[in-house]
Amino acid sequence: MIRQVMSHMGGIELYGIVSFLVFFVFFLGMLVWVARLRRGHLEAMGRLPLEDATPGAGTPDRPSDPHIEHSHE
Repeated sequence: MIRQVMSHMGGIELYGIVSFLVFFVFFLGMLVWVARLRRGHLEAMGRLPLEDATPGAGTPDRPSDPHIEHSHE
């Protein structure tokens, strides 16, 4: 059934070419973008998940300032 529908549609081959070109241009654009990234920037972004959200901030069980009382009510 799908073959019959596709055979009666005119100009369908153009969609295949256009979709391939869109994918290829996007892939080349991403490749160029990744190639242009600086190594220092990549290392800094890689360390972000391992750092605290704010410098000097503690966790709820270990506050950064021992004089601050945290209430858990």
